[in-house]
Formats: sequence, C-alpha cells, structure tokens
Amino acid sequence: MSQVIFKSNLNRAISEIEGKINGALNEMGKVGKQNIIKQTPVDTGVLRKGNKTDRPSKDTVRFKNEVPYAAHVEMGTYKMYAQPFMRTGLFNSLNRFKSIIMQRLKL
Repeated sequence: MSQVIFKSNLNRAISEIEGKINGALNEMGKVGKQNIIKQTPVDTGVLRKGNKTDRPSKDTVRFKNEVPYAAHVEMGTYKMYAQPFMRTGLFNSLNRFKSIIMQRLKL
C-alpha cells in the first residue's frame, strides 16, 4: 500500500513572515530614531536625549519624546516658531523605510 500525505506549512510560513516584519520594524525604529536625533535642535541636549522608540504592539513602532517642551519645539507656539525635528526626521527616513521593507520581505 502506498500513501501520499500533504502537510500544511502555513504556520511555519506565517511565523517566518512575522519574523521578517518584526525585524523590519526594529530596523525602521533605529533608522527613524537616528534621523530624528540628527534633526533635533540642541541647546542643552535634553531634548535630543529624550528621543525614544518603543514597540507597543507587534505591528507598531512608536517614536516619542516625553520631554515636557518637546511638543512646543516640534509644533511651535505663538511666541516661538516650529522646529519640526520629529516630522522632518521621519520624512527624511521614508526612502530608507521603503528599502528596509523591500529588503527584509524580498519584494
């Protein structure tokens, strides 16, 4: 008697794709943070040191700065013009983000 068995590799494939996505998000977090730091105006260095990234969920990278005056520098006030270090840093990262995704997922 001969027998042919087909076994699904779907779980392994999903796990492999999730790993690649996780690696891409981690790399994008590092690249984005580096570019934000480059764009951050420096007076005392506190604002620059306040740039952080984290992963609140498996499909998200969050860029943040919890220095109390970070939003005022980023958006400006009626007394001070905006110096958008986070938006500019991330905008400058977009091409690199695209290449990371293409490279990691082999698209």
